[in-house]
Amino acid sequence: MIHPYDDAGQFWLPDDPERKVGGSISYVPGERPMLRLTGSFNSMDSELKLLANWRIPHEEKIVLGRVAKGREVTLCGCRLSNEGVIDLEFGGVVTKGLEVATVFRGLHLVTEDELAFARFEVELSHLGEWADLFRIEPGMCPRVEEGVHAVGYRLPEAIDAVLANGWLLRFGVNVRGPSRSRPQRAITVTPTAVVELRPPTRRTLQEGVDQVRIVSTFLSLAAQQPSVAGRLSVFPGGSAAERDPRMPELGATVLYQNPDAARQPKDLVPPHDFLFVLADMEVPEKHLRSWEQATAEIGSTVNLYMAELRELGIHLEPRFLRFVQALEGYHRRRFDNAAVAETEHDARLTEILAASPEKHRDWLAGKLKYSNEPCLAARIAELCRVYATVVDKIDRKRSWCERVADIRNRLSHQTTGVSEREIGEILTVTERMKLVLDLCLLSECGFGAEQIQQLVERYWRRHPPLLAVDATRLLH
Repeated sequence: MIHPYDDAGQFWLPDDPERKVGGSISYVPGERPMLRLTGSFNSMDSELKLLANWRIPHEEKIVLGRVAKGREVTLCGCRLSNEGVIDLEFGGVVTKGLEVATVFRGLHLVTEDELAFARFEVELSHLGEWADLFRIEPGMCPRVEEGVHAVGYRLPEAIDAVLANGWLLRFGVNVRGPSRSRPQRAITVTPTAVVELRPPTRRTLQEGVDQVRIVSTFLSLAAQQPSVAGRLSVFPGGSAAERDPRMPELGATVLYQNPDAARQPKDLVPPHDFLFVLADMEVPEKHLRSWEQATAEIGSTVNLYMAELRELGIHLEPRFLRFVQALEGYHRRRFDNAAVAETEHDARLTEILAASPEKHRDWLAGKLKYSNEPCLAARIAELCRVYATVVDKIDRKRSWCERVADIRNRLSHQTTGVSEREIGEILTVTERMKLVLDLCLLSECGFGAEQIQQLVERYWRRHPPLLAVDATRLLH
C-alpha cells in the first residue's frame, strides 16, 4: 500500500487464543509494519530469559488479532525489535515492539499451509490511463423525459492474458458507488483499474509479488516513470460449495515492506504521453509473454532501467555509468560475445603465448583472458546498427560510441576530473544510450521494428529527444 495505516486491538498466538494482549499496528509506506504490545504472549520467566539472551533472534511465525471495527488480521514473521521494556518495579509490566514481515488485513490464517492463495488483485499507478478501459461519455447521461436525467456507465470486458508459466492476468475495472444517504446532492462513481492474477495452483505471497513485478515493470516502461502498487489483495479461494455465493469472496489487503511504496506516484499520465498503450497491442498476451521471458533472461538490465526511472534526479556520472552497464549487459546476453571465431582466437592466443618469454606466459595469459570479447564501443555500435532506422535520425555517425568508452574509462579509473564542456557531452551521450536501451526493451516487449519506429516517433512529438542538441547550452 502507498497509504499509512494505524490501528489498535487485541492479539494472540494461534496455539493460545485465550491469552490476548492489547497492542497496535502501524505501517509507514516503504518500511516494515510494526506491532507494539502492552503485554506479552509469554510468562515473566520466559521474558527475562529472552532479555538475558538478546543476541538470540526471537520470532513468532504467526500472530492473530482483531482490531478496530472487528476486522481480523494475521501478522506473519514477527521479529523482536529494539523497542520494549520490562518494568519490574510496577509488577512486571512488559511492552514490546515487533517488526512484522507481512500483515493480512481481513483474514485469519492460522497455519503456514494457509499462506497460499488462489487469486491476487493489485492496483497499479498509471494502469487506468494506460489501459483506458473505463470512461463516462456525455451520451451516457441522457434526458429520459422532461426534467428527468439518467446517469449510467458500462463496465468494459476484461482483457485476459495467460503467461508461459500458466498464470492468468486479467485487466479489468472495479467500480465503487454510487453511495446512498439522506439527504444526498451528489452521485460519485469511482472506477479503479486492477490486474487480477490467477496461478494454476495456490501460490505464496512472494510468488504473487514476483508476477506483479512483471506487470509493473511493463507499465513503467510504457509510462516512462515508476508504476507503484497502491493496493495488493489476496484471496484464498475455494470451491463455490465452500462459501455462500450471495456473499463476496473473502480476501485480505496486504501490508509489507516495499521500497517503491514510499514514492507517491505522479499525476495522471495522459494516454498520448505513454511510450505505448494497451491499444497498441493487437494481442496483449503475446507482448506480456515476451516481457515475462525478458525479465527472467535480462533481469539485471531491467533492474538498472527501473532504477533509472525511480531516481530521475540522480547525478550525471552515476546515471551515465548505469546506462553503460545496462547496455553492456544486454549485449552480452543477446548478441555474440566473441569478436572473432573461437577457433581463430585460440590459434592466435597459442601463437602469441608461444612467442612470449616462458616466465611471463602465465601473467600474459591472465591479461588476455577476455581479449576476444567485443569492446564497449563495438557493443553499442552493433546495437545502433540493429535499430539504425531510428538511431540514424539523430546521428548517422558512430563516433559517439567511442566517446562513451573513453568517458567510461576515465570515470571508472578517476584519472582526471570532468570539465564543463565534458558535462554537456556526457549529458548528450547518456540520452543517446537511453534511446538505444528504450529500443532494445521495446523489442523485448515483442514489438517489431516498424512498430517500434512508429511508437518512438509518436512519443517524440510530445517529448522531443535531447539528442541532437548542443548540451553545453543547457548549462548557461
